[in-house]
Amino acid sequence: MEGVDRQYRVESSILPNTPSPLPTTHIFYADDTIFLSTCPKDLQLRFSILEALAAKVGLAMNRDKTVVTLAKIKSKQTLGTTVRSTSRKIEPYNIYYSDGSNVKVVEGEEYLGSRISRSQSAMPEIGRRIGLGLARTKDLKSLWKGTGISRKRKIELCDSLIGTKVLYGLETMNMLPREEKRIDVAQMRIYRTALGLAPPYIATQKGFEYIKNDDILKIPTRGAVKWSERVKATRVRLLRDCRNAAPEEPIRVVLYQHGFVARKWPGRKLPGASNKRGTWLQTAMANENEQ
Repeated sequence: MEGVDRQYRVESSILPNTPSPLPTTHIFYADDTIFLSTCPKDLQLRFSILEALAAKVGLAMNRDKTVVTLAKIKSKQTLGTTVRSTSRKIEPYNIYYSDGSNVKVVEGEEYLGSRISRSQSAMPEIGRRIGLGLARTKDLKSLWKGTGISRKRKIELCDSLIGTKVLYGLETMNMLPREEKRIDVAQMRIYRTALGLAPPYIATQKGFEYIKNDDILKIPTRGAVKWSERVKATRVRLLRDCRNAAPEEPIRVVLYQHGFVARKWPGRKLPGASNKRGTWLQTAMANENEQ
């Protein structure tokens, strides 16, 4: 990326001299890279430089995983289907490889284990994680047959082996109470599946062993808490990491401007944005106050 930045400074003189409203232009971890831009020429230039520098050391773009996606929230206005107001339909940029072929356009893509998409709701990603967690729970349940593992140990293993998979990275999402509740409901479902317990409403009707969800959390394990509370605690730790970072660090730049003044988007409000959801910073600070 150092080489990309250096070459970009040389070649970007051909671009219109307009300041970008984005606090950062790229995110990268090893060879997983995201370019962010509000200008198609700027995005194409960065992409072309990266492709050219990679080719010099024998590397090529993985065309199955290299994609373009819109950052605009998906709504009737951005889709051009609204009938009550002026349409603000937007189309993705056409970005090209060096041979002239198009980079494929997608609605969403996985990045470092999380799916990034145009959906403002956290529900699609939470639902995907829960599905992965339930699949792993069934595998563990089969593995535990006849082993005599205690309920306490099973819950501990669920927290460490399944909870970490379901909750991975969720502290970076800005969730509403109903989305946090879904995580807690899934936690109880995973626990009951692992312990071989029927849901409470079925247990009372069919004569199975009846244990309330609250009673499962009371089983003396090493720090068993609601998973939504784990997410909140991790979010607060991330907030404190942001505050403690150096002013030039991306983790600080993205959230703050002029010291610790919350960064605001300077343009028009994004269509489809919800006032109820607020910003990640507001959610993290509220979690911190709760603690």
